[in-house]
Amino acid sequence: MYNGPDKHKETLRNSIRQRHFAIHEQWRKLAAGLGPSAAETFREYERAAQEMTVVSNSAALRVRQLREDDLTPEAGRQRLIAEALAEGGKKRDAARARMRAAREVLAAKARAAALPTLDPKREAAAREELCLLASGTRDPVDVLLELAAGDDELAGVAVSRYGESLLRAKGVHKAPELHRAVEDQAVHAARQSADPKRQAAAAAYAALGELDKGMGVAESLADNALEDEGVELG
Repeated sequence: MYNGPDKHKETLRNSIRQRHFAIHEQWRKLAAGLGPSAAETFREYERAAQEMTVVSNSAALRVRQLREDDLTPEAGRQRLIAEALAEGGKKRDAARARMRAAREVLAAKARAAALPTLDPKREAAAREELCLLASGTRDPVDVLLELAAGDDELAGVAVSRYGESLLRAKGVHKAPELHRAVEDQAVHAARQSADPKRQAAAAAYAALGELDKGMGVAESLADNALEDEGVELG
């Protein structure tokens, strides 16, 4: 049975709210797995998302009040509406920037935590072994990529600054970019790591796409009140 456009709109919005809740619930757990600092960063993300909704609702209410104000001349009302929307737009932009900043911090934390670590006591020996392995090949990048898939000190030295320096010393073209690929290999391999912290970090890094979707969902929810007032959003 057809229930009309309003019913359809509310059903769609409820679906979006459920999606929003699911993404935040997932990321609260992922951020907690990265440690207290990451958990607080995600709380900042959530506060910014909530702020976007509050700002939008406030702007929508102001627009409604001004449109119902019969005492203010039409030109004055339109000017005040434009000012309210402009001010709301600035606050929305600020909230959006806070969300993006928090997302970048979470990405950096997850990536760093997913990389293999190197025991300082084993660093010298690991460097020496890496040099020996690299000296016997025409493509040291392949050596680093293979080592980065591991879970030991050789993986740790492969993704370290020393690994990149080795590529430079070997005259590898675009050494920084290729070493980034070595790190990518290690992050991907962390999903099967014996270290539960690396596993958790890899899961968080892999779920960044969901967080990106969550930003769009949060903005869509914030748009609802303004759309109800007929405000066209770019």
